Amino acid sequence: MTLILFTENAETLAPLIDGITDRNLEISVVSDETELLRLVATAAVEAVIAEDSHLELLKSVIRRYPLINYALISSKTAEEFHTITEGYGFFTQIPASPTREDAQAMLDKLEKISSLSAPPQGVAS
Repeated sequence: MTLILFTENAETLAPLIDGITDRNLEISVVSDETELLRLVATAAVEAVIAEDSHLELLKSVIRRYPLINYALISSKTAEEFHTITEGYGFFTQIPASPTREDAQAMLDKLEKISSLSAPPQGVAS
């Protein structure tokens, strides 16, 4: 499973990154829009995570690559989060100061989503 974290604040999001790498998952941390678009277009990306300051960029990426899962780091209330992301299919909201446990909770949700799209056992894909 490959994840992309789009941020200029990798140091402050270190607990999130650590929580992801604790499960031996690959995460690419990028801060450049061009690099984000290149990775999304060329890599087998399971999820893109970004802060809500990049919401408009993420919305445009979602329109181009709707089959990737997207998570948003945001301090908004659940109602505000729903309002700003409605119709875009973000699979989760991550707190603005995420912990390792927040990373684990996000990954648990992502694994459930992935298992839903996997072919049933005994069925060739």
